[in-house]
This record gives sequence, C-alpha cells and structure tokens, in this order.
Amino acid sequence: MWDRLVALFIAQPRYAPLSPDLTQALAEIPFVRRLSGRQRKRFVKLVHDFLEVVAFDCPPGAPATDAERAWVAASCALLFVGRPEWSFPPVRRVRLSLEAFCEKTYRPRAGGAYHGLYNGGPLKRRLVSFTRGTLASSFDKARDGYHLGVHEFAHALDDADLVPELDGVPTHLPAELLEPWLRALKRALESAKTGQSVLRAYGGTHPRETFAVAVETFYEQPIRLRAQEPDLYGMLSGLLKQDPAAYDEQQLRLQVRARAVRLVEELVVKTPAQPKRTGRLTWESTPQGLMPSLTYITKAGGWSRSVRPSMEQLDVRLLRATGGANDVDLELDAGLTRRVRPAGAPVAVTRKLFARLAARLKEAYPETPESQREDALWHALERAAGAEARA
Repeated sequence: MWDRLVALFIAQPRYAPLSPDLTQALAEIPFVRRLSGRQRKRFVKLVHDFLEVVAFDCPPGAPATDAERAWVAASCALLFVGRPEWSFPPVRRVRLSLEAFCEKTYRPRAGGAYHGLYNGGPLKRRLVSFTRGTLASSFDKARDGYHLGVHEFAHALDDADLVPELDGVPTHLPAELLEPWLRALKRALESAKTGQSVLRAYGGTHPRETFAVAVETFYEQPIRLRAQEPDLYGMLSGLLKQDPAAYDEQQLRLQVRARAVRLVEELVVKTPAQPKRTGRLTWESTPQGLMPSLTYITKAGGWSRSVRPSMEQLDVRLLRATGGANDVDLELDAGLTRRVRPAGAPVAVTRKLFARLAARLKEAYPETPESQREDALWHALERAAGAEARA
C-alpha cells in the first residue's frame, strides 16, 4: 500500500496545471512548435516555475494578461529548455510599461529610449522591464529578426558568471570554446556595424549586444544565421542544445513543395498548353548506346522521318515527368521537344513554362536553394501526372 502511494505521488506533477488561457497562449507561440514532445513537457514546467517566483509590476488598473505572462515566461524558458542542468537567471520581477523608459530609473518617461532592460545579478534589482506593445509585436512578427523577450533574457545568460559587467560571453560556455567564441563574436560585431550582417545593427554596438542579438537571430532567422555565421550558429546550437535551423529547413521544404503543387495546378493542369504538332519519342539502340528518336506528324497529316535530337536539345530533365517510361507521347514546338506528356496523363510542360514556374517559386522563396526549388517543381509535376493518369 505504501509503495503504491509513493508511486502515485511521484507520478503526479508537483505543480498545478496552467490555466486554459495560458496554455492556449503558449500553443500559439511559433517557437514552441520546434520543440520535441519531451522538450515541450519541460518547457511547460519551466514556464510554471518562472511564474511561481516572478512578480509582475504593471500600471494601476492594467494587470498583466495571460498572454503577456506567457510571452515573458516563454522567452526565458526557451533558452533553458535544452539544458535541464542549468539554473534559472536571478530574475524576480518583471515590469510591464505602456511607454518607453529611462535606463537609470527604469521608469516610463517622455522621450524614453528603451523598450526593454535587464538588470539582474546578485547585487542588482533582479528586474526585467518591457514595454507592452513591443513585447507583443515580438510574438506577432516572428521571423523578422527582432525579439525583445529573448533579447533581454539572453543577457541573463551573460550575467550569472563572476564578471561584474555583461561581456558577451555566456556563463555556461565551455573553456575550450572561449577563444573560438571571442573570434566569432568579434566577426559578428564588425559585420553588424557595417549593416551587411543578418544581425540587426544594434548588435554592432557592444559585445554584450552582439551576443543578445545573435540569440534573437538564432531563434528568429536560424537558417540565415547558419549560412552567414556558421561558427557562431554552431556554438550557440551546442550551448543551448537546440537546432532551430534543421526544423525550419524541414518546414520550408514542405512549404516549397506545397507552393509548387499549387503553381502546377494553376499554370499546368488547369490551363494546359495547346500542342502545335504531336509526336512520339522512342529510344533506339545504337553503337553509342540508347539514343532518343523523334517522329512527328507533318502539317499534311503524314508521319515525318525520325530525327535524333541531341540530349541537350531534348532536355532530359523534362523527361523526369514521364516516370522513366521508354515510350511517351510528346507535344512538339518548332520541331524539337518542348512539351512532355506521359502516356495517359494530360500534363505538359515546356522549357519556357518550367522557367516561369521556377521564377514564381523563387519569388516566393528567394533564399531556398535553386536545386531544392527545382526538385519541388518536379515532384509537383510527377504528382500531377500520376493523379491525372489514375483518374
């Protein structure tokens, strides 16, 4: 009996569940979707722990909403979810202001320059201040490279060591990574100064801001950060035990494929090109190996002699839409292969149309590699051809 009671006690969470409104607010945060099932459970626990010990100071008559409390707690928990052995930063109060505030007094003031300030450490106020509008926009405008909540709590990772001032070196950075980290941080700072960096310009003002802005970008634009600052991204990924770029790449690949399918349906399937002449492609065995042989109908209605276009003229890439068939129907333009139509599947594409599809896809996803966009288009064409053939 006693063993069963102990097991029951251990199995139960040692804290009350979050309210439905808080749970809903957390579920709507884009960053949370990147977390695995185990990480999400830890994330919720961290949010609860944060809300248990942190008090919210707000203007009279305007208490913190569930969404605001979720945003602040999530900004902190996100940095610690991959590191269960780390302790939370020494933050005990969060102040939410309606206006920008002064750095020295942390109080709202006309002409105040700050929308977020961190003042932690054992001998400090253990206070983080945010303007409510900017905090909200950080979650409404995900992926824009700016996140006030993550920025201020990134300073907390820089504050728990023995160095009295924030220096841009996170507390838990392994000693063997110190020199590579300082080199990567310096490169990122100089790049941000020139405005040629994925980091916003504020990251070029001081190493502590370079670090905080880099952490923002790590979550907001991880693929761009990895491409431009691979060393910095790699060390942040190892430090935080998270890899948001890998997740975003997978999601982006799915988005590009879905967009390609819509483009093919719109420009190929629903509005098929009209053939000028009809022909047939076969493969003939020659001393040089299998060669394409092209036969087409003349204007008079008779079959012309076979011609052997070069592989370059034939554009073998277009034949991927045939699924590897040896004998396919073609629609011809100007005497050479321009449209490929798999037998029984009324889906056709020309070089010009393929280029148009590729341009539209590039316009929607300019930073996606060209090979990935082309693969997505061929996947969409093959999918459309298969669907039509089955129909």
